[in-house]
Amino acid sequence: MRISRIVLAAALVLCFALPAAAQYVGILQSAETMDRGTFKLMVAPIMVFGKNGADDEFGGAIRGGYAFTDRFDVEAKLGFLRE
Repeated sequence: MRISRIVLAAALVLCFALPAAAQYVGILQSAETMDRGTFKLMVAPIMVFGKNGADDEFGGAIRGGYAFTDRFDVEAKLGFLRE
């Protein structure tokens, strides 16, 4: 019952998610499934080198996740750059 509520809440949140027009944050990808009941949190710096005389950009990435079962986990990433 509890898992079905969590899945329903996640589905509702995804229905109202806004599309993001941002650069893909492709750092430190993970493919492993976490152990049940564990959390994952990561914070990493990002530096994008400017091309053709453009300025360098600095920012960061935040990533978190939670394992609901031994075979199902949810992870989210957020990346931001200073302009």
